[in-house]
Amino acid sequence: PRVSGTFVMADDRQEAAKVRLEQLQNELSEKRRKLAEVNQARLDKVEARKKLMAERAAARGERAAAGSPTALRTERSYTPTARTDTESPTQPRTSAVTSSALSSTGAGGSSPSSASPTAAGSTSLGVESATTRASARAGGTSELSSTVRTITSQVTERAGRRDLPPTLATRRQRTEAAKMTQENFTLFSTPPIEKERYAKAAQTDEPYPEKPKESDTSYSSPATTSYSSYSSPPPTSSYSPPSDSSGGGGGGGGGESFSDTVARIQGQVDGMTTADRKRMQATPEFYEFISRTSLIMERALNLHIDVILEPTSTDDTGKLELGDRMSKRETFFDDKWSRNKPVTSLAINSKNPEFFLASYVSRKDVHATKSCGSCVLVWSKHLPQRFYAHYTCESDISNAFYCKYRPNMIIGSTYTGQVILWDTRSGPDPVVRSPVSAETHTHVIFGATVVGTSNAHCLVTLSTDGRFCTWGLDNMSQPQECIDLCQLVDIGESRVKRDITATTLNFGEQEMNKFFVGSEDGGLYAGNRHGSSSHISEKYEGHMGPITATHCHPNTGGGADFTDLILTSSMDWTCKLWSVKKNKPLASFDEFQEYVYDIKWSPIHPSLFACADGKGVLSLWNLSQTMDIPVSKLEVADGNALNKLVWSPDGRSIITGDSKGNLVLSDVMAEAAVPGLEDWDKLDSRVSSLK
Repeated sequence: PRVSGTFVMADDRQEAAKVRLEQLQNELSEKRRKLAEVNQARLDKVEARKKLMAERAAARGERAAAGSPTALRTERSYTPTARTDTESPTQPRTSAVTSSALSSTGAGGSSPSSASPTAAGSTSLGVESATTRASARAGGTSELSSTVRTITSQVTERAGRRDLPPTLATRRQRTEAAKMTQENFTLFSTPPIEKERYAKAAQTDEPYPEKPKESDTSYSSPATTSYSSYSSPPPTSSYSPPSDSSGGGGGGGGGESFSDTVARIQGQVDGMTTADRKRMQATPEFYEFISRTSLIMERALNLHIDVILEPTSTDDTGKLELGDRMSKRETFFDDKWSRNKPVTSLAINSKNPEFFLASYVSRKDVHATKSCGSCVLVWSKHLPQRFYAHYTCESDISNAFYCKYRPNMIIGSTYTGQVILWDTRSGPDPVVRSPVSAETHTHVIFGATVVGTSNAHCLVTLSTDGRFCTWGLDNMSQPQECIDLCQLVDIGESRVKRDITATTLNFGEQEMNKFFVGSEDGGLYAGNRHGSSSHISEKYEGHMGPITATHCHPNTGGGADFTDLILTSSMDWTCKLWSVKKNKPLASFDEFQEYVYDIKWSPIHPSLFACADGKGVLSLWNLSQTMDIPVSKLEVADGNALNKLVWSPDGRSIITGDSKGNLVLSDVMAEAAVPGLEDWDKLDSRVSSLK
């Protein structure tokens, strides 16, 4: 029974295998049949297409032999007003045919004065036939026919003047006709910003390229007029504002008026299809045009003047509430780039005070993006809703400022000990980075400034380990000089070097040798770049906590000399006034309830300075009036710590940055900001009494 049962099981398996094999064969046959049907359908389509093309070719040949007009197919059709021989030569030319259509038109045309008369005759017949077909295709409109005839005649004349062979003339006609048509349909085309290579020749004193000078002759527009190339109406021979009359204000030179230009461009836009508009809106040129012009419009809307009636006005003081010495005007904030990013530095462009920059450290988000990293944002006083430009860096930026002798350069320092240079003409990425090595900085750089003159200047940096480096801005591969600052202390009969943990660095106005350093131990050190081996000559003690900011007196105007006065702020909740001629502070300002993070003298008032503390309060002090309490206080940060402040060059406003990434522009009333003739004498007598 076992043996028989085994044979029975084997027979069952064989039967099952046969059934499965038949199923697979049936499936394979079905797939082959479907594939054959698909291939046959494709072959049928190819044969039908060949047959249709043959019929069309035969019909075209019959119509060409009979001389009847044939429609010329075009991808898209526009019908702007075409130029005729009677129009002014300054009118821009527009075309109603695309590059593909004109290529077909120029394919059969050549110069009547070509080397071969037979070829010239056949070419002229082809051009006229193409012109007739285009006219019939467009419904017989005279405008389109005139446009095609004008362009083809111009191309034929160009090719004929060169005495080109028929084949080469045809190719040249196609290229020129396609180029003319492509130019005629370019709307909102802005010239690309040229990427400057960072070199010494590129570091000029001109922040923007010079505009071409207008000649005394009448303005003659090119073959096409790009609307986006002008931030204002295109110039004419004698431009006048738009009037209600249809003639505009063309002047005597025959130029196109502003109303005619707007009407012509509007006609081109209205003639575009939906697909063409979407294609145009997706181009980088269109996006750049919208971004640039929207910045101009937003800036004009935020001005407190009429930009048309008062184009030369520079009044930006805003409105102040009566009875207040300071008031908030604007808050500058970007939710994507500055939210929850502490401000580490502020600087104003000395050549164009409308613009200022702020550096931010990175934000720790769950989803890290490029906008979460450290950056430098450039703002305009008249654009609080959006920044003007941004510059990025992989490391956190500790300090950033404009180079006063090179307006296109932004200098930054990082927490990793690198020095970064950005060129405002070369995009958001740094153009130069200093190397990270033992011979340069290895700690965070808090002190950085440019000293010298416009012809001979250098960059000086100071890190927290006391390393003092001098750099040439044309070669950042290695510092020109590198020393470690230290103080020589007498201990018994020997002199010992004590390291300095630096937090601030400041040079006096127009000073290139003497500098002052604030440290974590609360000491203020005075040194000379070209002094002893340690470069530290004096120490001033008075603070009980780390010094957060130092500022030498600018000594602007007046007859007295205040270059020996220095202000310091500290984490011991005080600010102090120093004189380099005394080893102790002249005065201490204790009316603070938090750390004081920054302090700055007014650039125009000899006895006025401002302080920013950890409670978000901006304090204004006037040494000529009182030294006990500030003359004005303003809470600008809603409880957030104020990290940095900077005065405007005219001394009428203050910009502050807090720990949440907010920038606030506050105005100072003229009675507090503008000094009187007696203020210098009052400060001189006050300082003399303190000494």
